Amino acid sequence: MLRQSQKMEAMGQLTGGVAHDFNNLLTIISGNLEIAESSLQSWSDATRELLTRVIANAAHGAQRAAMLTQRLLAFARRQPLDPRLTDVNQLLAGMSDFFRRTVGENIDLEVVGGAGLWQVEVDPGEMEASILNLVVNAKDAMAGKGKLTIETSNAFIDESYSQQNADIPVGQYVQLAVTDNGSGMSPDVQQKAFDPFFTSKEPGRALALD
Repeated sequence: MLRQSQKMEAMGQLTGGVAHDFNNLLTIISGNLEIAESSLQSWSDATRELLTRVIANAAHGAQRAAMLTQRLLAFARRQPLDPRLTDVNQLLAGMSDFFRRTVGENIDLEVVGGAGLWQVEVDPGEMEASILNLVVNAKDAMAGKGKLTIETSNAFIDESYSQQNADIPVGQYVQLAVTDNGSGMSPDVQQKAFDPFFTSKEPGRALALD
């Protein structure tokens, strides 16, 4: 147990150092993108339109990288959660355009918000990162082409279900389902899916925002 704790402490220190340096680089990248965008007026219309799209894609990548950096810094500092009453439908609506840019034009994305959805007490930033992680993994599982559905609904966990799933007490919940028609997980991967250091991605492939 002590060895595991020391391992996590060392990993946290390393993660914090890398994330801090990476964050400095992102600041430079984002600043230069803003300068480039403000300089487009001197170009022809066709060139300006092309460069605008290129800069927007680069800025989108920098934004995703910045989110990952903040997650790494939070891990390194053992940052506590900040739970607040949150409307999940509203949170999803605010991220829908971001999701669509992330998955690309070849994936049919549908966001279905349940009617009369209850509010939940959750850290909004952590929830956004978790949902985005699922979306990116779904995109990879579908090889960039398919259908992805994000759906919310109210749910009640009864005694029977609670007995079969000991970690879930009886009560009222908000359910968020992310469904895709990708390849799915093998039984071996399913057993390791919640291991914080496990990934099914091949070496060299970008990780999702775990």
